[in-house]
Amino acid sequence: MLREFRELCRMPMTKLTKKEGLHIEFTPFNVFDETLLTEYNHALLDELPRGKRRLIDFILEKSKLSSTSIESGIDGDLLKCEFRFLRSPVRIVPRFSDHNDPGVSNVSGIDLQVNRLVGPASEKQKCVACTDVPLELLECGLVVRSIGQRSVQIDPDLPFNEEKGVIACSDKFGRVPLPSCLQGVDDGGAQLYASGWAKLGAVGVILNTLSDARVTAEVILSDLTNKKSSSDHVGFVGIRNVVESRGGRPLSFEEWERVDAKEKANGKDLGKPREKITSLKEILQVAFAEVARERNGNKAVYNWPL
Repeated sequence: MLREFRELCRMPMTKLTKKEGLHIEFTPFNVFDETLLTEYNHALLDELPRGKRRLIDFILEKSKLSSTSIESGIDGDLLKCEFRFLRSPVRIVPRFSDHNDPGVSNVSGIDLQVNRLVGPASEKQKCVACTDVPLELLECGLVVRSIGQRSVQIDPDLPFNEEKGVIACSDKFGRVPLPSCLQGVDDGGAQLYASGWAKLGAVGVILNTLSDARVTAEVILSDLTNKKSSSDHVGFVGIRNVVESRGGRPLSFEEWERVDAKEKANGKDLGKPREKITSLKEILQVAFAEVARERNGNKAVYNWPL
């Protein structure tokens, strides 16, 4: 997130100049003095992970600059990016009551509900609407919707926190309590796990999700090592036998690595980390190249049935 914010700040100041320094404003005025710079919130900031603390420090620095005088002698109208806090959109205001021309925008603005923070400074602090304050009108001609993310309960027996929209884990490692339908069953120590946004909610960036997935994977391996299974289920061996009996062929990890290497090589030619192979036929051609060579005297011809 900090990287993206820095890139935003390096955008041109106006349409007529390449000079960096997009003017950024944070509203309402002194919003950070009320939400971040109180006596209690100083302690909360000190407890944040290094990445989040650096981001907030950067935002606070920019908020001080936005309150100073704007640089003069610049050609063209100053471009500005405004972040409005403690506001919620409640209604798009139409320009025409009987508008039916798809080529013309009918947006004249957005009504914003004013909010306030309730409760002591903590992660449990709530944002509530100020019902006694009039709505604010934000004039605009374009609305871009960002719907966010919320996990859903994929099975009625899966423990789920409806309020937060996440799977109800029993610990920070992603272990999920077994649903009642599985409790007491001799399943060899079965366990459910969750990671990423399904476990934490829509927070962080890809790196955070990757790190959390790694933690969950390590816990799964640890649980497998420490639990002795009494299950007589045949697992992958049984699945493989069924697949092969139907004329299919499982893809091995080594064959997947062949696809991975091919995508990276294709991406390197284009100046990218990788170029994804989107055709199923081509994926299998790359994965089963060695099999095809053996069948055709080192001539890589794909003839595996799809």
